[in-house]
Formats: sequence, structure tokens, C-alpha cells
Amino acid sequence: MSIETLREWLLDHRSFRKQMDAVVSSGVLNEFPSIIPANSIPNHDWHYLLLCASTLARSELANEQRVALRIADTCLKLDMTTQGEKAAAAVILDTMANKRSVTLATERHLVPLDLEKSLPFPLRADFLKRSSEDRILTVDGLSHPVNRFQVDFWEALSKSGWVSASAPTSAGKSFLLRLWVAEVFRKKKTAFVAFVVPTRALIQEFSNSFGNDLAQGVLKDVTIHSLPLDGDFAANTGHLFIFTQERLHILLSRQSDLTFDLLIVDEAQKVGDGYRGVLLEQVISECVRRSQVTQVVYASPFVENPAYLMRGVPAGVVTKPVEREVTTVTQNLLFVSQERGDPKTWNVTYVAGEDEILIGRTELPFRATSDTKRLSTVAFAMQSPKGGNLIYANGPSAAEKFAQHVSDGFRSQEVHSLEDNPRIASLIKLVRKTIHPKYLLVETLKHGVAFHYGNMPLLIRTEIEALFRDNILRFLVCTATLIEGVNLPCKVIFMRGPTKGSGKTMPRADFWNLAGRAGRWGQEFHGTIVCIDPRKLNVWKEPPPTRRVRQHIKASTEHTLESAEDLLTYIQDDYPIEIGQKHPEYDYTLTFLLQAVMQGRFADLPSVRVLTPDQRERLEGMLRAEIEDFPLPHEFVFRHPGILPHAMKKLLNRFKEMETDDLVSISPVLPESDDAVKCYLAAYAFINEHLRANWAVVGERGEKRLWSLAIMSVDWMRGKPLSLLIDKREKINQRRDEQKKLSAIIIEVMKDVEEFARFKIPKFLRAFLDILYFHARQTGITGVIRELPNLELWLELGVSVQTQLSLMELGLSRTSAIEVFELMMNDHMEKGATHTWLKNADPATLINLPELVKQEIARVLERYRQSPG
Repeated sequence: MSIETLREWLLDHRSFRKQMDAVVSSGVLNEFPSIIPANSIPNHDWHYLLLCASTLARSELANEQRVALRIADTCLKLDMTTQGEKAAAAVILDTMANKRSVTLATERHLVPLDLEKSLPFPLRADFLKRSSEDRILTVDGLSHPVNRFQVDFWEALSKSGWVSASAPTSAGKSFLLRLWVAEVFRKKKTAFVAFVVPTRALIQEFSNSFGNDLAQGVLKDVTIHSLPLDGDFAANTGHLFIFTQERLHILLSRQSDLTFDLLIVDEAQKVGDGYRGVLLEQVISECVRRSQVTQVVYASPFVENPAYLMRGVPAGVVTKPVEREVTTVTQNLLFVSQERGDPKTWNVTYVAGEDEILIGRTELPFRATSDTKRLSTVAFAMQSPKGGNLIYANGPSAAEKFAQHVSDGFRSQEVHSLEDNPRIASLIKLVRKTIHPKYLLVETLKHGVAFHYGNMPLLIRTEIEALFRDNILRFLVCTATLIEGVNLPCKVIFMRGPTKGSGKTMPRADFWNLAGRAGRWGQEFHGTIVCIDPRKLNVWKEPPPTRRVRQHIKASTEHTLESAEDLLTYIQDDYPIEIGQKHPEYDYTLTFLLQAVMQGRFADLPSVRVLTPDQRERLEGMLRAEIEDFPLPHEFVFRHPGILPHAMKKLLNRFKEMETDDLVSISPVLPESDDAVKCYLAAYAFINEHLRANWAVVGERGEKRLWSLAIMSVDWMRGKPLSLLIDKREKINQRRDEQKKLSAIIIEVMKDVEEFARFKIPKFLRAFLDILYFHARQTGITGVIRELPNLELWLELGVSVQTQLSLMELGLSRTSAIEVFELMMNDHMEKGATHTWLKNADPATLINLPELVKQEIARVLERYRQSPG
């Protein structure tokens, strides 16, 4: 019998399956002591189980690896196992190249630090042999222990021009990408590297990670950029740009000759993410057009077609897709349903594919008298006493409600308050100052419960994440921000009918991407996903997936062109605005294709290949006609993705009809101007009417909406704290006699900042100003139209002074940059000067700053201790 046949036979053997059911039950009960077992757990035959695991550990099949991992992890975690059995379990993990879990076991004193000395000679010899294997060697002579996926990934990076890697969450992709970035800078000291991520939160996360690499000397003589500011880049150092696709697009449009040695696209499956996916593909395409020797690296979580991303590779470039279903952490999927006739008793079932094991039941301490309480009450009852409890909510309002429920549960049971914890107290103080004294987070934090959503101020979100990682918080309630790649590990995720976007059922791939946050490699042995009311079709529009599925990548551009007739009709019908609003990816796709036509590479775009010859000819003809009729500089098409030349032309024609004084009246001014709100209101009204922005309806209601946006965006650019924006909106609502709860006003203001101030307004205002400046130059009236080249950044970042921008470029959050600038007079300091100011500041000068701001300053200074600037 071959070893492969033996493993297959073993997994089907009745006795082994019975033992494994007991292992699963023991592992789950160990994690959730509140569960009352359904059956008594038989004694485990650990000698037999570990022997089987040692056979399965060498397999290349993921399902066999998962069984070996579960046996080893559970053996390590249970108190009943002996030191010898735990040592054998650690050897199995080592056999699977899972050295980070072995390290975790030693850190938690589950196995001795000198593990190899306690092993019998044959095992010790193998253990020592493996210590020199499953490693990668970097240029600086250091070797790093890695898993099998990382070995394959590193080899591909070392030998290929384009690489597309796919593996489940917790496979170690980010760690390896950081190593490779350092390797590139060691090989070429003056390299230019772009690291593209989908969110600002990930910019912060990777900036901090690479900043730590700088502080520790892993990176040397490298400048980290997180903002697309103008300026010359020092020639004697390396440059690392950590950007979203929007920020990279701004940089490329400003620096026409900029090229990169390495382009990394993290969360690369986002090329299929609607209009943002189109922009991501466009900036990648532009980078490759400028330099065909740029190494391009894609990283995606567990996709089935990683090679798809390399379809635009230049001729002669070596490509390598890397995909391996490596298993590093054991995960449990639990279904929790109410016992018939007993609403306070809920049954807990372990589910894997078609297999189910009844683990036991949990008793609710409170009645779940409404649908909104079912998730929070079950989560409270089942919580892991060791922390790491996370609830997934379908939006900010739901997140606040669940946090209030759980917080009140702790208060009702008189669990000791955490408001005297220094870190909790510092965060509460900052929340009161920067958001609102009555913001619900102030109260929930006192009981060790927080909520977290994307529109919250970065410094507050970051500290919440840190408190959760450090196990100070008892519960955290999150929204879809967690799916977007924020590296926030937890022990258990509770969910009930999860959605993503406007009430849409969460795709299966996103479900597993979210589930991957439970049990992070090197930090936990197990992770658990708890699905509540899984059989209720009115809660789960689609049943929870019980098998991990690979995501299929398809670029948004290709998806749009597959419906080419709809797109052609959209053009022929003169771009109906209601269609453009429903399908924003149409306008982004068209501006991308227009740029390609102007560059003579329309037919070379991979997505164009889905068109029939007739469709290709008609579409290209329409695009060429649009270009021939475009009276503005052609670079405007690239500068303004998603804004049609058709609309830009109409706006220019409107400007030509206006008198100079009228043009001045709609021209934006510096935000500190006394008439700023009036000027921006005029500009917004003009954009709303003539540039297809569709920010507000026509009429009195629309005028009020534009007035609110003008007040909010001007205060935002002035660097006013969020608390002031909320206070003003609250007073406006009171004057209008609008009966809105404070929580709704706070969420509304945060959403407006995120959706309008940071995205929609700068997008359209940038085009508006470019066309206005062009017209001013053509008509000789430039002297009366003020140019504000950084206005789009002022809006995205919420500051308008060079010194504040420089502080944020250093790595400070907006909150900290505003607080620090209050102590400074010079408003035009560059990045290096602000670093020097912070480094040399008298401690007495900073003493009254909020504690979290001072901590952030300290982290930034530590990072730049090793940085050239």
C-alpha cells in the first residue's frame, strides 16, 4: 500500500473518524467553557492520533494537512496531555514547516525552549535537519523560517518578472512581501517601489510595519511615502510608495516620467471591485507602459485563477503563478440555533462540509426578545473568556447597537469596569474631545467593549485595534472594514446574516476572507467562526458556506465589456446620467479605454479581447470620434478617471458663455478665507448642475444639502476636528427642526467626510479647476483665478497647510497633525523640517497634548531614527 493510499484509507477508517470527532469536540469545548457538552468525551488515544498525524503531516493535500494540524494543535492546547505528547505535537507542526506555531507553543510554555533536547535521537536528528530546511536566505546573509507556500513564493519572486501568488489568509503573504521589498532595496539602494493597497487603513498598517523595519535596520536608507506630494525625490536613497490606487493615480498624473523597479499589488482580486477595480487596472497598466522591466507582484487571498492577473504581461517577461492551500491555523465553523420550545437554550454544532458534530448547548443569561438582540446575546453567552471576541455587524448603526447590548450585559452582571485602565481612559478622553462627549463609544469602552467602522478617525481606530490585539478589550464589533484587509486577528467571530454593501448578501469568498481573521498564524492555534440562526432563510439569504471556496477573479473592465452592447447604447444615447449613476464603472471603463486609444494600445488591453470584431470596431470608432471632438488637453482624460470628455467639453462650453466676474464667483479660494463657504457653495452648485456630479436634487432640499456639504468640506480643509463638524451639523438640524438622534448625526457626518469630502468632491473639483484654469489661460484671465494645485489632497486629508501635510507624510494621523500644528507657527515646513521640529521639541511644549497623540509622535520618531528623511 502506497503512503498516499494509506492516508486516504486512514481518513475513511471508522475508528479514526470517531477519534477525530472526539478531538474536535475537545478542542471546541476547551475554547468555549460556557458550552455544556452534549456527550461525555471519551479518552483520547494520543499515541495513535499523533502517529496518524505524523503520517498525514507530510502530505501535499490540504484536507490531510488540516487533520494533522488539528490533532497537533488540540494536543498542545489541552491540559490533560503530557509533556511528551505535547513535544510530539510540536514535532508534527515542525514537519509541516509550521515553525511559527512551534514558536507560539514555546512562548506559552506549552513545550520547553530547548525542545530538541527532549526528543529521542531519531526525532532530534530530523528536527535539527529541518531547522536548516524550509528557510529562505536573503542577501544580507540572514535565513528566515518559512512554510511551504512561502518557499514557492520566494523562489518565484527570485526568478520571475511577474508573479501572482494566491493562498488563504494567514499563509504569510504580507511577511514575505516585506522581506522581498527589503531584498530589492539591498540589491539596488536607489530603487523605486510602489506598494498598492485598497484602503487608507492599510496604508497606515503597512507604513507602520515598514517603519518598524526601518527602526530595526531591516530597511536602510529608504524614504517611505504615503502621500502623493509634489517634489524631487532624493537620488541617493530608495523610495517606497505605499498608496491606494487613487493616490498612485495622482502621483502618476503629476510625475509623467516616474517609473518603478517593483510594483506590488496587495489584495489584487480588487481589480474586480467595480469602478475602483477599473482604476486599479488602469494605474497598473500605466506603470507597465512606462517601464516594461518593472517587476510586478500580485497577492490575493485564495483565488482559483491567479494567472489571470498576468494576462497583460509584456512579451518576453517570465511569469509565475503561485498557489498552494497551505494550512497554518485550525479553524472551527460552528452553527448555533435555538432549541425548539426553549428560547434561552441554543445548540452548538460543528460543521465541516456535509459532516456535523453536535458539541453541546449554551444557556443565554438574558432573553433575546428581538431579532437585533439574537446576535449580541448569543455572542455574550458564548464569549471566549480569554478575549479575542469579535462581532460582525452589517453597518455602523448595527455595530453601535450590538456594542451597547454587550456593554450592558457586562454592566448588568457587575463585571469590573475598565475605565480606570490607563489606556482605556486615554482613549475615552480623546473620543470625548475629537468626536463628541456623548458618543456611545465613551460608555461602551468603560466595560471593555468597542465598535469599529471605516469612517471613524484613524487614530481612534488604530488605538481600538491595538487594545483588541493586546487583549484589553473584551469585545469588538466591526463592519465590512475587516474584510478590506485590516490585519486584525481575533479568536472568534460571531455573525448573523452578514451582508456587504447595500444589504447585499456577503459573497462566499468574502465570508472566508473574513473568517480568515479568526486565528492568526503565530498568534493563535485555533480560530472559530460562529454562525447564528444559520437555518433561517430570512436571516441568511444564502446558507452559510460550509466548504472553503476559491474566489474567481474577473476584472471590472472585462465584466463591463462582456456587456458591450449596453455600453455602446450608453454612448449612442449621449450618456444618460441615470445609467451612469447606476453603473459608475461605465465612465471609468470609458476613460481608461479612451486613454488607451490615445496611446495607440487599445487592441492590446487584455479586457478588449472579450469583444467581437464588430463590437471592437464600433467601440473604437466611437472613442476616436470622442477624442477628435475633445477641445481640452488629452492628458485630462488620464488625470480625471470616471469623468467623461463629453462632460468636460460641456463644462468648458459653459465657461465660454460666462463673464469674468461670474467665473471668479465660482472659483474656489483658500479655506481660511472669510467667504470660503460661499465660494465653495457656488462651485458645488455649478458642478452638481454641469459636471454630472448628481450630489443633490434640484430645489430647496438640494440647496440645503449643498450648503451642508460646503460648510463641512471647508471646515474639514481648515483642519477643524470632527467634533466641530458634528456640533455644527447638530445645530443645523436643530434650526431646521429635524428630529435626528445624536448617533445618527455622528454617523452621517462621518459618512459625508468619507464619501464626499474625501472622494466625490475632490474628484469633481479637480476636473472643474483644471478646466477653469485651462479656460483662464486661453482667455488671458489667469490673474484673477487662484490656482490651488493641492486642493484634492487638502480634501482627502482634511488639512490645507503645508506643515500639516508634512506631519501627515511623516506618519501622524490627521488628529495628531492638527493637535501638533496648534503649537507651531511656520505653515510651510517640509517633511524633514517637521521631523526636526518634533525631534527637538521641548517636552514641556508637548506636555498638554492628548496621551495617544504623544504616543503616536514617539512611534514616528522611532521609525525615522533609521530613515534618511
